[in-house]
Amino acid sequence: MDRKFAGLLIIGFVGVVSITAVVWVLVEGGIFGNMGVRSPGASDSNSNSEKVVATETRRRATDAELEQARRAASPDGLLSLAIRRYRVCVGKYPDNLTQLVKKPEFLPEGKSWGGPYLSNEKLLIDPWGREYQYRTPGVFNETSFDLWTDGADGEHDTFDDVYNW
Repeated sequence: MDRKFAGLLIIGFVGVVSITAVVWVLVEGGIFGNMGVRSPGASDSNSNSEKVVATETRRRATDAELEQARRAASPDGLLSLAIRRYRVCVGKYPDNLTQLVKKPEFLPEGKSWGGPYLSNEKLLIDPWGREYQYRTPGVFNETSFDLWTDGADGEHDTFDDVYNW
């Protein structure tokens, strides 16, 4: 084999390996794809699902905003814990998040409210000014509740969603 040709072959091979490695890092790091995030109502099959791609014009979440949302909506976040405390006192999950702050009109017989479970109604609002989403029974947590925010872009199934499942 000609030395010049062999050198070009090696350079080409190294280039392909390098590009493959960069693409793999970007995919695994969440730059491409949806980072395995599932939105409420999404199926496990990605075959025909439509993916939302964040554009430059959409607002991006800052690290501080995402951390604040995680501290509220994650499985052991502030809202999740308040919802569980409500269940212990009342015997069922709240119908809506407002019941964590304001006593509901009707309670199960023999149960007392024991709240408020949050000090302020503002804690029910995510860092982007929208109410946290809540559903009981949950789709992803079938025996309890789903709690989530759609993040800065307000879109389901994107990189900045925060949820408790």
